[in-house]
Amino acid sequence: MRRKDHFIPGSRGMWTSTNSVGHSFVGRDVADSYWKILRHILFSSSPHWLEDDLSGYVNNKFVEKHNHVLGSKENLHLLSVNRKLDVVEQSFIHKLGAYNISATRAYTLSTSINGGYNVSGGTVTDFKNFKMDLNVSVGKSDAQMLIEKMEDRVKYVPNFFFDHKIDKGHVTGLFWADEASRRNYKEFGYIVSFDVT
Repeated sequence: MRRKDHFIPGSRGMWTSTNSVGHSFVGRDVADSYWKILRHILFSSSPHWLEDDLSGYVNNKFVEKHNHVLGSKENLHLLSVNRKLDVVEQSFIHKLGAYNISATRAYTLSTSINGGYNVSGGTVTDFKNFKMDLNVSVGKSDAQMLIEKMEDRVKYVPNFFFDHKIDKGHVTGLFWADEASRRNYKEFGYIVSFDVT
């Protein structure tokens, strides 16, 4: 990039990487200003072939082999800009998840309802990632529901044991044992089987 108000010694109108190789300066102040300008050019965000104009930047170098289509119309839905799940699709994934329908199946249903894969707001991977994020977040009501379910099981299932620990309003530990696991512990003594799900 070359700004019009900057003068680079030996540049001949456009900066190239060969300007600094073997270049001699008249004085130290000229050399300092040269390196200051060169640093600005090297660490600026715009490429060196763009030239500052009153209306913005103008391309003053064109390489034919770098010219290609950025994305075809058939694949625009795969660009990261277009792969955003809107609120309707997020709600759709959440509601189908309540009926134990997978993210892949939710994606297939969403694309068939909306009219095709290119109309959907995301890919099957985006649906899976959102479903995973939903499953990771466990709210207070979910933990309370689990505790109530286990306490009901203690009341109605014979030889079922359940205990839990709560610290500062958060569940820190759950332990339960049904009749089979209690029998195994009684028989073998050192074996305790538990479900970590």
